Amino acid sequence: MKVSSLLYVEDDKAWRETIQRQFSSAICQNVETAEDYLSALEMIQRRKYDLIVMDGLEGDCFVLNKELQGMPHGDVVIFSGDDRNKGRAEKVGIPFFKKPDDLDRLIETYKD
Repeated sequence: MKVSSLLYVEDDKAWRETIQRQFSSAICQNVETAEDYLSALEMIQRRKYDLIVMDGLEGDCFVLNKELQGMPHGDVVIFSGDDRNKGRAEKVGIPFFKKPDDLDRLIETYKD
C-alpha cells in the first residue's frame, strides 16, 4: 500500500515527536500529528489520510474509530503499549501493534 499522508494520534508529546520523525523517514514524508481524538477528528474531517495510527488514548481510540464510520479514510491501526486494547481492537477489526515492540513491524507493513 502506497502511503502519501499519515496521521499519528498520540497524547504523549515525546512519543508523538519521536514516532513522527521515524514515520517521516520510513513510511512517508507527510506525517501530521494530533494529541487527542477530538483534534484528530477535526483533522480527518478536513482531509483524507492514507493511514491513521492511533495510540490507545485511554480507550478514546475506539471512540475515534467509531466516529470515522462513513468518513473517507485509509487504513486505521492502533499502536499502543496497553495490552487491554489488543483484544478490543481485534473484536472490532482494527490491526493492533504493541508499542514499542512492534514499531519495526508497523513500519515494515506500511513502508513504500
